[in-house]
Amino acid sequence: MSKFFTFFFLLFITWIRVAALIEESFQKYKIVPGVIPKGPKEDLEVLYGDDEVNFGNFLRPSQTRDKPELYWRADANSLYMLVMIDLDAPSRKDPERKENLHWLVVNIPGSASYNGETIIDYIGARPSAGTGPHRYLFLVYEQSNHLNNIKNELKSKRNFKVKTFADKHKLGIPIAGNFFRSRRLCPLRRQCFETQYVNPKNEFDYL
Repeated sequence: MSKFFTFFFLLFITWIRVAALIEESFQKYKIVPGVIPKGPKEDLEVLYGDDEVNFGNFLRPSQTRDKPELYWRADANSLYMLVMIDLDAPSRKDPERKENLHWLVVNIPGSASYNGETIIDYIGARPSAGTGPHRYLFLVYEQSNHLNNIKNELKSKRNFKVKTFADKHKLGIPIAGNFFRSRRLCPLRRQCFETQYVNPKNEFDYL
């Protein structure tokens, strides 16, 4: 009994620490409270092949061309919504299209995102040259019921406002999330080199 209690106590402490680290990352990059009021309690595993999304790490646009694999702790009997947003369109200094949709899937059974209803097809990172790093945010919400007529509801991929959408459909706080940053330093792809996509010398210039 003692070993059993100790195991679950340590598991609980680990969960608390992970949730605190996620909240800290979301606050550091101004996702909380700028986009959502509170960060998710669990991380969303996002894999572009061998490249992993890890709370603000840099990925080249070419690394995100194909749809990633996603993993989160899900109830097989529940439905979920997945959203991916560019928070800095067209630029961080002038985000007039802030919360530009790059992917939206609803009515996902468990964690099988490929079996959900795709509202917006996946689009990888597409920052324009000279606009600085863009934050690309993934969030998963647990639905309380089946979402209907979402395609008719959306007027545009621009200015999505995930908090407003979540409030309208009573989705609450996201259960899982993650994000990466990406930037393009040259206007033409053929002019770009791998070294141009390494982290800035002072990444805090772009927070």
